[in-house]
Amino acid sequence: MELRIEHPANFPSAAIMYVNGNVDGSNYQELVKQGQTLYAAGVRHIALELSQCDYMSSSGLVALNIITKLLRAESLPDIENGWATLKMLDDARAARGKAQLALVNPTLRVQRVLDLAGLTTLLPIYPDTVSALAALA
Repeated sequence: MELRIEHPANFPSAAIMYVNGNVDGSNYQELVKQGQTLYAAGVRHIALELSQCDYMSSSGLVALNIITKLLRAESLPDIENGWATLKMLDDARAARGKAQLALVNPTLRVQRVLDLAGLTTLLPIYPDTVSALAALA
């Protein structure tokens, strides 16, 4: 997996994170760490661009859950306890308020994983970064 970050000039508290390749058990912690780095730098809204993400395992879903909680300033689950963290998605689904994490243009394969996990009800999905950033603003 390769990550690339872009900071929109007109939205300083936002970042676009481009994911290229697979997100799985071997690298999902990199995604979480990048989210933590962005948060520490003042980013409070992330558009996660997934058009080049070929595959996302349940570990990737754990990363999405952790980044969602991070952006909401909620206490973070133990990253090493993947399945328990994934089960906490019900808590995340129950949370109210405006989304701080938006998914952009996921591949069909990733979209299926998101659908199966029920994350499409938690995380908004947009066709492009412009509309995602507009919704996050």
